[in-house]
Amino acid sequence: MNTLNSSFLTAPTHPVDSIMASPYPAVPSLQQPTLYQPHSHANILRLPADGSPPTIISVPTIDIRSERKSTGAVPNDLYLCYVPDLRPYWLDAFRTRRIQGITVQKSDHPSLHGEYLTIYITHPDFPRNKTIADLLKPEIEEYIKSGEQFLDRVFWRGDVFIMREGEARVLKQSYQEYPDMPGEMVQMPEILKILFRQMFGRKILEQKEPEVRDDLISN
Repeated sequence: MNTLNSSFLTAPTHPVDSIMASPYPAVPSLQQPTLYQPHSHANILRLPADGSPPTIISVPTIDIRSERKSTGAVPNDLYLCYVPDLRPYWLDAFRTRRIQGITVQKSDHPSLHGEYLTIYITHPDFPRNKTIADLLKPEIEEYIKSGEQFLDRVFWRGDVFIMREGEARVLKQSYQEYPDMPGEMVQMPEILKILFRQMFGRKILEQKEPEVRDDLISN
């Protein structure tokens, strides 16, 4: 059984709640890159860090084609050319973002079948995502009971986002246009549970160079 650091405890009522109960840390006021040019908009699913219910939000998309040259960052989504502008949520940690492609198929909800991209950060200046931790309570409990050090695991930090992947458009250069996220996704926590359970169990966040696409969901 793990001995939890006292700084993570605030009137615990549940082992997982104890770990996730630390206050939102003071995030440094970081410089936001100005190289990005606006492109369009996308409706995407937001999983708040504080455990609030998931919601669908509209965000602008921005051109990231010059990001590698201008910032030295090497996120694994540069092939998309345009991505949602999530700097208001992640500040400069936006440059550390990662994506994980997923396929939803063979479920009881055909309207949700398709290709999706999970966009996340693991920057330690941001709190562990309580929305995801709530979805994974049984898995985290078992992990702790087994004697593993949960606090040493890489975990989703800050807000996490999921967007529907569209067809690549080929003009002068390939890029993505993102269809609206189905509203039903907000009401289907079992699909989100499967997604994050598989990512957590397979330690995808710990992989230095995870596969961009992995057919994780099929039930």
